[in-house]
Amino acid sequence: MIERFSNNAVGRLSASIDDTDTTITLIDDDGAAQFAVPGAGEFQRATLYSRDAPSVYEIVHITDNNRPDFTVLRGQEGTVAQSWASGAYMGARVTAEMLGGFLFQDENGVVRTLPGRPSGSLVLNGRASAGQVQLSGYHVLSLISAAPTTSAGALMQQDRNMTRESVGGTMLVDLGDDVPTWTSGDTYSAYSIVKPPTPDGFMYLFEAADGSSDSQTTTTPAFTGNEFTCDALNGATVVGQWVPIPDPVEFELILGSENLVVTEVGFICTSSTATTTPVVSIGTDASPTRFASSVSLSQIAGAGDVHRIPVSTGGATADRLAFTLVTPAEGRLVGRFYWRGFFVQLS
Repeated sequence: MIERFSNNAVGRLSASIDDTDTTITLIDDDGAAQFAVPGAGEFQRATLYSRDAPSVYEIVHITDNNRPDFTVLRGQEGTVAQSWASGAYMGARVTAEMLGGFLFQDENGVVRTLPGRPSGSLVLNGRASAGQVQLSGYHVLSLISAAPTTSAGALMQQDRNMTRESVGGTMLVDLGDDVPTWTSGDTYSAYSIVKPPTPDGFMYLFEAADGSSDSQTTTTPAFTGNEFTCDALNGATVVGQWVPIPDPVEFELILGSENLVVTEVGFICTSSTATTTPVVSIGTDASPTRFASSVSLSQIAGAGDVHRIPVSTGGATADRLAFTLVTPAEGRLVGRFYWRGFFVQLS
């Protein structure tokens, strides 16, 4: 879930609560008005406490703010849900787990997660063993020249604001016609892809919060049937999220505020039981077949194979790319689309 933050948020309970209540009502004042308003898949940490007993507290996650009523998850970060009297405080305090999600620089100059976090969960300027967090950045060829032209006919100097190509990819997708249906009690490892028991126009990719946890539950996930994620459970514990992917595969990848000059697109296969090859198109939102029009991924025979599609003519700049499955493979073919190119500032 995505964490929200706000400054100087604190309120007092207008009514007492017991250890099972999940709705907290605050006195509606300026302090209560400072709490964030979490959206779908978001939360804000808060601490319940009494100034008369500073060693007694309970950490909660606010998942819905309908001020003065707040929906919360009780007893977080190892604290115990307990009864609180009217007048007790709820404040957006800093917690140990919150700080544990931040970064530090070790003695070798490598930026990583704090000690005690899952091994390899996040590393910059180094290597991540688990690979569950992906970070990317790119250099942009901007509209700045090395030196201005001062007179008509003056020689132009080389613009030293140079860039280099970047490579990016999409989430894992299944381009086959045999995506399994989620089944109660089955165990799903990270990056599993399933269809919901009731078809809703999406398949779902399991992204584990720590990159390695399994999901196993008899409780059917709240498959959303839209672009929103839902919790992935192991028993009653949230271990990640199910990410919706249009079924059949057809989506756009938003690249950001700059435009990409595309030089190559393609597909990288991670696993396959397919007996035929899928057919795909890749382009822009305005022209979905601009870079690949109904191309059979014939260069893929199994896991580890890559189908490359160089863009040698008819290139275009794009701020988003479109990926479409035209004809699915018979069986399963899992992998990710990729793109290569360089970014430019057009205005």
